[in-house]
Amino acid sequence: MGESLASVQKYDALPENVTTPSLEALHAYALGNKTMDVVNDYAAAIPFFEKAVSLDPNFAMAYLRLGQAYQPLSEGDRSAESTRKAYELREHASESEKLAISSFYELVVTGNLDAARASYQLWEQTYPRDEEPPASLWIVFTFMGDYEKAHASALQAVKINPGSGNNIVNLMYSYQWINQLDQAKTAAQESRSHSVDSPWIPLVLYNVDFLLHDDAAMQKQVADATGKMGIDDQILFLESETAAYRGEFAKSQNFSRRAVDSARRTDEKETAAEYLSHAAVRDALAGNVAVAKQEARSTLSIATGRLTAAFRPLRSDWPATRSRPRNWPPISPSVFQKIRPCNSIICQ
Repeated sequence: MGESLASVQKYDALPENVTTPSLEALHAYALGNKTMDVVNDYAAAIPFFEKAVSLDPNFAMAYLRLGQAYQPLSEGDRSAESTRKAYELREHASESEKLAISSFYELVVTGNLDAARASYQLWEQTYPRDEEPPASLWIVFTFMGDYEKAHASALQAVKINPGSGNNIVNLMYSYQWINQLDQAKTAAQESRSHSVDSPWIPLVLYNVDFLLHDDAAMQKQVADATGKMGIDDQILFLESETAAYRGEFAKSQNFSRRAVDSARRTDEKETAAEYLSHAAVRDALAGNVAVAKQEARSTLSIATGRLTAAFRPLRSDWPATRSRPRNWPPISPSVFQKIRPCNSIICQ
């Protein structure tokens, strides 16, 4: 059975009814949950969940939260591995916990967005006062490209829990996607005025300020994000994208290298590989073939996960031309489907 509400409150962490016989594991879990949801610092939450599962190896919800902490950091394989472990242990969990586990399993392990949406909507109908279903539907609808529904889900999550930094960031992103840029900035200002903040806010505001052509504001966001674990690499990557957009490719390559180095310092190998793969495609399109080939090789040397493996047929065998030769065989969708056979995005 889960520990009592009072036993969690004394640790100044968010209470949640979860199944574990270990008070110490619950303590670590509760602190991790607070760090992830309220403070919205995924990287800082990971050690708490790791401690929880080390204290209780059958703690299904702690494995789930660990998977959820890795997912926004682009550590897809680690996220899937932890979520798969939670799914294997779900018989140790309550009915509400099983809903949480099976829903996220469909999202990050199978990649079946329709199944994930149905599962989260069932959870939302069953537990309408729980913020997690609408917050998670925000992710599902975002992956589906339905930004209006993502926005509605973000609004609902904030309505249920306005004290969550995670919910505020989701809302800001959705305002950006539906082109309500002033509302995104207002959401940040209002949340901070109520002492609700997130290290992710500068990342969203950087995008908003880019769209508003406000270079001074963009640099302020860079200053706010620089040096923050799990955020520093992302702001460097955004700067690399900005430089490439402006045709400053040498500058873009420098920012990309720094983003990769920052991610690797925090052992985010998949994230580093993602940055390199973006840079490779970008440089190939710009005609910087030699650089692109090296970036492709480096991508494959850093990470060997499912999604990285999907790029192996492309590898670095690009010719010294900007266009793909006519005699190249097409890349079959089956290459990707073998890796994630139910993935909705791959199968579209």
